[in-house]
Amino acid sequence: MSIQTINPNTNKTVKSFEEMTKKTVEAKVAKAHLAFTDWKETSYQQRADLLHKVATLMRVKNQHSQKPSP
Repeated sequence: MSIQTINPNTNKTVKSFEEMTKKTVEAKVAKAHLAFTDWKETSYQQRADLLHKVATLMRVKNQHSQKPSP
């Protein structure tokens, strides 16, 4: 059974998510904890550099998606 996100204005499904088992949730939480452990050991300068790079990539992607199709 999937979990639906519904737009209340249009009553249309925005996104569907598959229900997860307890074991799957625990595995995902453990993975997130490990990622956080690594992230908190990352210097502020490394974090800033990475986030600026991501922001630049997102801007480029956004510009490409806004170009009209021929």
